[in-house]
Amino acid sequence: MATLKDIADLAGVPVSTVSYVLNRKGKAIKDKHKKILEIAQQINYVPNQKALSLVSGRSNNIGIILPQSPESESIFSEPFFAEVLYRFSGRLSKENNGLTLYSCLEDDESSLIQYVSNGSTDGIIWYMSNVPDKIKEVVKRRNIPFVVIIHKDEDMNYLSIDDYSGQLKALKHLYELKHRKILFLSSGDSSIRQKAFLDFVKEKQLDYRKVLYSTHSEINTNSLLDQYLAENGTDFTAIAAETDVMAFGALQALHKWNIKVPEQVSIIGYDDIPLASSCIPPLTTVHQSIIEMVDDALDIIFDFLDKDKRELTQKTYLHDLVIRNSTSISRE
Repeated sequence: MATLKDIADLAGVPVSTVSYVLNRKGKAIKDKHKKILEIAQQINYVPNQKALSLVSGRSNNIGIILPQSPESESIFSEPFFAEVLYRFSGRLSKENNGLTLYSCLEDDESSLIQYVSNGSTDGIIWYMSNVPDKIKEVVKRRNIPFVVIIHKDEDMNYLSIDDYSGQLKALKHLYELKHRKILFLSSGDSSIRQKAFLDFVKEKQLDYRKVLYSTHSEINTNSLLDQYLAENGTDFTAIAAETDVMAFGALQALHKWNIKVPEQVSIIGYDDIPLASSCIPPLTTVHQSIIEMVDDALDIIFDFLDKDKRELTQKTYLHDLVIRNSTSISRE
């Protein structure tokens, strides 16, 4: 059976170089690296992942930490997270790397510190929450490639999303279509997207400023809007939902009451998950740069590992409004 040393001898390079090339198969490579791949193919080399890891000193695995509060909904049921996870796993599989998910209560610092410190991953993605100071200390002391996504942390690499301006784009679109009675579907008072709505209503001096509180659940939003319609009727001309999933629930409730979209009520979502373009009618929404964010996050980690790049990367993504068939000019 062909070994790493066989390839190294034929290519005239160290075994560590062979291991690096075979581990990073998805990256752009030099001519001598192409030669290594050609030799590996010629001698029918079959990778032994344990051997590669021993030589390279890497686990060939990236970890995603998902800190959650006790009262929060399970993140695993969110289509937006599913799309993020799909993009991470797709990119990593192309580069011969695995992906590990670690879910933990955000106040369980001892478990988080143990996971970050145990060396089972080559780098860590921290998902959508504050990073405790003790975790930061461990990361810096052990020189662990670490990126915070969908959140800001001035001490760390971060890739954040400007939800405030994104939500304003959605609301301005409805306003330009003459909508002055916009029902907002919110996940709670701490939501930055709700803040954008309240600020917008104040700026435009709109009399209608109703917020319906739901969860990031299609079923729950459907039920809550159904109840609202039973009690209030359509005292609005448009709905702005914090997420596409909430918008889907609203669409179902409107359909039950034979309220036509967008002829009678316009609706706009947020996230532009894949289902947004295929629901009926296709949903106008705010597009988030998931692919770019995932690529940037992994580039930060691999640049640290491969090139020893230590400068902090801190980036905030803007949004694009995707106009489909769920919004039209208000007839009121």
